[in-house]
Amino acid sequence: FGEFQIKGLASSETPDTLASGQVAMIASGPDLAQLGAFFGEKNWPASAFQANVDTSLRNFRVEIERFELTSDAVTISLIGALPDYRAPGSGALEGAIYIPSLAVLSEVLDLPKSLQGPLNGKMSLTRSGQGTDVLIKSDTPFLSFEVGGRIEPGESMLGSALPLTGHSDTTDLLLGLAVD
Repeated sequence: FGEFQIKGLASSETPDTLASGQVAMIASGPDLAQLGAFFGEKNWPASAFQANVDTSLRNFRVEIERFELTSDAVTISLIGALPDYRAPGSGALEGAIYIPSLAVLSEVLDLPKSLQGPLNGKMSLTRSGQGTDVLIKSDTPFLSFEVGGRIEPGESMLGSALPLTGHSDTTDLLLGLAVD
């Protein structure tokens, strides 16, 4: 796989039913741009990276102990559990993203070039009863916001509430983006 390295382990105590198992993997490489091109994605930054994945399956319960992508351009992490992957309405996931410079990823994310600086973000999704509790936070030099609430199932999503709060010291920049 060229300069890229992938090391891993996969095992299952029940290979006939896949009711249990474990996957651990570490992947690394010298250039996110080459990896992005391999998957048909253009404009990824030339930055070394490492990805770590540790997950397990026990009695149909999926545990994501660690999913991390680390580079100079972006850091992403995800942990959580799905008590039964056959029941998509169950489980909890928490994630985080850190981008030191939005300018480096502006072409990948199709962002206006005027958006500069770091981005810190967090999210949490937790299944509770029939609905899902949601929390999303993002902080940048130009906008900080939080969405937190609950999404109820069904077409009407009756009972759902996702209040949004935010703050910006650079409203002129945000208004300029809205007008463009």
